[in-house]
Amino acid sequence: MNHQPDSARCLTVIIPVYNEAVTLDLLLERVLAQPAVSEVLVVDVHHASNRGKGAAIRTALPSITSPWVLIQDADLE
Repeated sequence: MNHQPDSARCLTVIIPVYNEAVTLDLLLERVLAQPAVSEVLVVDVHHASNRGKGAAIRTALPSITSPWVLIQDADLE
């Protein structure tokens, strides 16, 4: 249970995902357990040709609603 006021939840976490299905559940569990996290944006970067992590980040940017942003690799790095 989170006892933090909503104002303390000020962080958006962008998670670019390409082939990390094995680690994604554990990663989401860990990220969502953090009290400062207000939203998590998971972006699948699999396209006909791999456009990479940068394209995933640019895709997520318009959806951000928090003042702070962190990028977390889906492979737990």
